[in-house]
Amino acid sequence: MAEIDPRFRQQLREVMELNEVWDPRGLMAVPAGGDTYEELPLFATLREVEFLGDLPVPEQNRVLIQAAAAHLRVILDYAAERESNYFCAVTIDFWDDFDDGGLITPRFLYANPAREFFGNLTVFPAKSGYSGFTSECLDHSPEYVLHEQLDPFGVTGGLPESAESIRVESVWVEHTSCQVPESVVAPDPRP
Repeated sequence: MAEIDPRFRQQLREVMELNEVWDPRGLMAVPAGGDTYEELPLFATLREVEFLGDLPVPEQNRVLIQAAAAHLRVILDYAAERESNYFCAVTIDFWDDFDDGGLITPRFLYANPAREFFGNLTVFPAKSGYSGFTSECLDHSPEYVLHEQLDPFGVTGGLPESAESIRVESVWVEHTSCQVPESVVAPDPRP
């Protein structure tokens, strides 16, 4: 079970409050205007997470992933107490930065499935090293399910030079109580 690192609990809370993801009430209504989802970052600038700077970068990423996954449970518990058509997951991107020794960015993606959010979504089985790292950060907890969103140009616009070069756009962390439907999980085009 993921927990927010107690060494940084207060700072992470302040960062999440600043980015309007701490209070679950703010993550319950998709904005008007026809959007089917909203995706808000745990942090918006590197300055906001400078307090992690004494840790090695992989450990900083671990703290961020664990904090996002732990907070996802809080959001879903809040949603479960209300009658709502609701989906929420953590999406993690900036894997190119990760490859260069930098930080990833966990985001809280929330949607109202009744607004046909899943109709335009395709995810794939989690099989990259990025998902492996994410799973490690979550201590391979059976409480979470991982999927990957792949570069749409490499998947729908014809495969790139080779299937091995398909880029992972984001790793999705879903709680077992709130998962994408099986109908949006496509067969993996990668070897």
